[in-house]
Amino acid sequence: MPGPDGTDPPIDHCSALISGELSGACTLSDAPTTRHYDLVQARKVLSWLRLNQGLIINSEKEWCVDRRAIAGAIAWEALRNVKSHHFYSRWSGPGKIHYWGLGTTLLEEVAKLGYLELSSGDSVHDAKGAINAIGACMRAFADVASQLGGYCDFYWWPVLLTNFYNGWTVSEAIRHFTNVKSPTELTLGQKNMSRWVLMNMRYIEDAVGKLSQGCQPRPLQIFGVKRFGDLCKS
Repeated sequence: MPGPDGTDPPIDHCSALISGELSGACTLSDAPTTRHYDLVQARKVLSWLRLNQGLIINSEKEWCVDRRAIAGAIAWEALRNVKSHHFYSRWSGPGKIHYWGLGTTLLEEVAKLGYLELSSGDSVHDAKGAINAIGACMRAFADVASQLGGYCDFYWWPVLLTNFYNGWTVSEAIRHFTNVKSPTELTLGQKNMSRWVLMNMRYIEDAVGKLSQGCQPRPLQIFGVKRFGDLCKS
C-alpha cells in the first residue's frame, strides 16, 4: 500500500480510504518520516501509529511480542481491509478485534486462558484497550508456538505473529503445534495481513521503530499456558 505509486485523493475523501476504526486519522497532520508516501491514507495511518507509538511499545513490553506485529495488524486492517463500523459489527477498535459472534471469539478464548480479564467488548473500543488486547492475543499464539512447538523466537517474528492473529484461533494453533515442531519451517499460507507486513516492514518501522537486535527478553510462562509444557527452557 505505501509506496512511490499513486496520487493524492482529495483530503475530503480520506475517510472513505481508511477503515472506520481509524477514520479519525484523517484529522491528523502528516508526521515527519524517513521517506515519502504518496498516498494520503498511508500518511494518515502512519501519523496515527506515531501518535499511539507509546501504547504500542508498552504492549510490546507487557506481552513480550514485537511492536511491529501490533502496528502491522492495525495498519493492514485500516488500509487494506476498509470497512464501515456500525451497530451490528462483530469487531471494534484498532485491529478490528472480534469480540462477539458465532462460537467463541479469539478475544474470549484468550480471556479464558487467563491473559485478559474481559466481561464485554467495551475494553477494545479505544486505542489503549485494543492495542493491549492485540498484544495479549499475539502473546497467546507465541506461547503455544514456543512451548508446544519449540519455536522459541516466535515472539519476535512479526510476520508469523500477524499470520496467526489474522484468522487463527488459539485452539487451532494448539492442534497445529502439537504436530509441527521446530526446526520445521513455518509457512505463511494465504493470510493477506502477514504478506502485507512482510512487504511493508520499512513503513511499519518508520511508524513505530523496532527493538534493538539482541534486546528481546525471554518471555516468562504466565497464566494458563503452563499446561502447554515448555520446550524452550534454558
